[in-house]
Amino acid sequence: MKSRKELTKAGIIFISLTMILPTIATTSIETNSQTTSDKIPLAFEDITPPKVEITHPVRGVYIKDKKIFPRLIRLTLLIGSITVNVTATDNESGIARVEFYGGLLGTKYLGNDTTEPYTYNWTRGRIRLIHIQKLKVVAIDNAGNNATDRIFVRRIL
Repeated sequence: MKSRKELTKAGIIFISLTMILPTIATTSIETNSQTTSDKIPLAFEDITPPKVEITHPVRGVYIKDKKIFPRLIRLTLLIGSITVNVTATDNESGIARVEFYGGLLGTKYLGNDTTEPYTYNWTRGRIRLIHIQKLKVVAIDNAGNNATDRIFVRRIL
């Protein structure tokens, strides 16, 4: 077997990669007995979705954003406007925005918030015969990953 020095003289290139930190790597390239070293940043892809949770309202009866009755009922009852509070976290790239959806299927776009604390003031809409609605929030991180939380509510305007 030929030595490393003989192989380098023959024009074979050796590349070694040494990890220093999770975001920086040192490379050294050896060609014809000359070595060059360089530090290059490594990019790690964020594939982990964020965590999101609706923290207000929770099960109970609310009149104009004030909880008057605890969790004894199955469906959250909302009378009047309410502020929706959401907790969203992402350990890798951070949260870009939280989107709010409502309606019977939870597909009607209501708005978004880009700063903590993530809130939306859900005001009166038009009066409907079907008062049960789905409140859905979608947290989107800076890498484009998303997570969803939803609750069903009965709204009386």
